[in-house]
Amino acid sequence: MSQGITDSSLKYHLENAKAHGVTKKEIAAIVTHLSFYTSWVNAWAVFRMAKEVWTEESGDNLSDKDRFQNEIIFPIGEPNPYGEFFVGQSYLAPVSTEQIALFNVAFEPGCRNNWHIHQRMVSAKSQTM
Repeated sequence: MSQGITDSSLKYHLENAKAHGVTKKEIAAIVTHLSFYTSWVNAWAVFRMAKEVWTEESGDNLSDKDRFQNEIIFPIGEPNPYGEFFVGQSYLAPVSTEQIALFNVAFEPGCRNNWHIHQRMVSAKSQTM
């Protein structure tokens, strides 16, 4: 990961980790932790590959949330307790709660937040005066 190599050798190691019990949630936490040392660019390449390795079986009996979980590598978690600030469904999942709390926020398609709505147009010029 640190060298940006995402060929079949890395896929083998990811498959081996899965075969030995590393969960999708755990690999997301591991790659997230390493990304601070190896770069986000390299981490996103590994996330993409891990998502392929940890893809769960799909079927007609899966809920919308389960289908959505299969599309992303991070855990979805539970409905976001800050849901009042969103239009549509969002979820909040702890990736780490040790030392620094790190959470993944997942948005279902069409979800948007209301934190960044501006009530009026402000130009850059008027802000500096």
